[in-house]
Amino acid sequence: MPEALALIRADLGRDAVILHSEEVRGRGPLARLRRPYLEVVAAVDTDLSDFPRPTPAADQSIRRMQAELAALKLTLAQVTESRTEPGNGIRSVATLEDWYRRLLEQGVAPPLAQQVIQTAADELSRWAIDNQGVLNQHLHWHLGRRLTFAEPLSVTPGCSTVFFLVGPTGVGKTATIAKLSANFSRAQRARVLIITTDTFRVGAISQMAAFGQLLGIPVEVAYNPPQLAALVTGSQLYDLIMVDTPGRNQRVADQVAELSRYVSAVPRRVVHLALAAGAKYEDMRQMAQAFGTVAPNGLVFTKLDETSTLGPAYTLACETGLPLSYLTTGLRVPEDIEVATPERLVDAMVGRVPDMPGGNRGNGGQKRRAAAFSMQEVQ
Repeated sequence: MPEALALIRADLGRDAVILHSEEVRGRGPLARLRRPYLEVVAAVDTDLSDFPRPTPAADQSIRRMQAELAALKLTLAQVTESRTEPGNGIRSVATLEDWYRRLLEQGVAPPLAQQVIQTAADELSRWAIDNQGVLNQHLHWHLGRRLTFAEPLSVTPGCSTVFFLVGPTGVGKTATIAKLSANFSRAQRARVLIITTDTFRVGAISQMAAFGQLLGIPVEVAYNPPQLAALVTGSQLYDLIMVDTPGRNQRVADQVAELSRYVSAVPRRVVHLALAAGAKYEDMRQMAQAFGTVAPNGLVFTKLDETSTLGPAYTLACETGLPLSYLTTGLRVPEDIEVATPERLVDAMVGRVPDMPGGNRGNGGQKRRAAAFSMQEVQ
């Protein structure tokens, strides 16, 4: 058989198929005395062998066709015009293609914007895509569901909560600490202590002391990690201990390492990372990666009022998975801070979508109102 296979492949090629094989001794009276030989019948399926095989050019054509079909799917619901809805101050988005352009204009990373639009196209029926109100409500909801949110900071009587706020320079950590401290002290009647470790920035200690005096909250200073640990251990009568940290440059490893030593000095703590909402995505990504060494439990976006493009912040929150905790929107203490909600952040990014008949959007974006003072007053 091996010899027969070699002959068949030499004659008919490797695609030959064996149809029949039989051992034969020949004919006549002496056939039994002769040595048998093998008879093999083979053939080639000429129809199959003549069928053209795919070529690289054909593969490229298929890929182009698939890309065109995907693009066509995004434009199925295109309508004749987009208009401005009175009362909400935003451009009404009428199609998936309009939504995609708006996300890119807001600075959302193109791969993430494509995922959002493609998911909506897959989830919605043709009727829903053609219905502008349904489409807008669904995409607004879908943008929010991609985010995760931290549990709001809380205090437990008889158990001190230690809260660290870390981040780069200039993002408003000190003001955010003052806002949170004031809200807990006044609204919840919590016993609050502020500890500042920012002994590097000129005027940082006096600024925090001024905050404390205006708020009626004691302020301590820790010059090194052991001193911080001792202050925390000796302040167990307080419900909430707020630790203000100096701004660190994410590109300087020694500065981030020194911050990590301060955070590690307190075993039981809550750490939130503060970033300016208007920063570039690549800078925020580097900051989140560098400050990841302190294992933040939540993410605070500051200065929402100073930017009109929240796409980079939204992209970072989606890609890192860091839970959002608070948003700050100005200089007033304690007024300009609020608990982060999906409605509030998405509204700030793409505008508020009008309620559907019978719908209810809740009050996630409302802010607490109280007697306030501004950063300028403190300075």
